[in-house]
Amino acid sequence: VTITFGFWGDTAEAEMKQALAEAYMKDHPNVKIEMEYTDGAGYLTKMQTWLTSNSVPDVFGLANDHFFQWKGNPVFEDLAPYIEKDGLGSD
Repeated sequence: VTITFGFWGDTAEAEMKQALAEAYMKDHPNVKIEMEYTDGAGYLTKMQTWLTSNSVPDVFGLANDHFFQWKGNPVFEDLAPYIEKDGLGSD
C-alpha cells in the first residue's frame, strides 16, 4: 500500500513528520508513505495545483480558514463513518 501525504511547515516539522512516517512504515512494512512537503508560503499554490490537476495526495493538511474555498470538491471524503467505526471520536 502506498499513501501520499501532503503537508506544510518549517524544516523541524517536516523532519518530525518524516520520522513519524518512517516509524509507522517500520511497524507496517506493507505500507509506504510518500511525503509531499511544501513550505507554508507555497502550500496554497501547491494545493491549487493538486486540486486542478487531480493529483491530490491521499492525506493532506489544510487549515480551517482555507477549507471553505474547496468545500464540495469531490476529492474530500467524510471521515466520520471511519472515526465512528473505530471509536476514535469518543471521549
